[in-house]
Amino acid sequence: CCWSIWYQPPQDFKWKHTTKLTAPDGEPGDTLTFVDISKYTIAVGAKRADVDGKEDSGAAYIWRKNNDNDWYFEQKLAPDDLQPGDLFSNNLTLDGENLIVTARLHD
Repeated sequence: CCWSIWYQPPQDFKWKHTTKLTAPDGEPGDTLTFVDISKYTIAVGAKRADVDGKEDSGAAYIWRKNNDNDWYFEQKLAPDDLQPGDLFSNNLTLDGENLIVTARLHD
């Protein structure tokens, strides 16, 4: 795997490394763009991720928090109609359980 993010909530007004989240299929050059977090969800955009052999089509990766407060990888999101170079997840945002993802060059 080739990229990770770290989740570090403040504890007693100090930052302490707690969790490393790694994409199961991350590759060099995926280019992480946006990370957003809600109470139980972390979304990460990788606009240059290759999906189904489509170079730089992009993907969004989702982690969820379980009842033990541990983060686990839930899914990789990419629309079926992506084409090479679409840059899906160029921007993303979470609002509670709602996720909005842009595809910069998708027609």
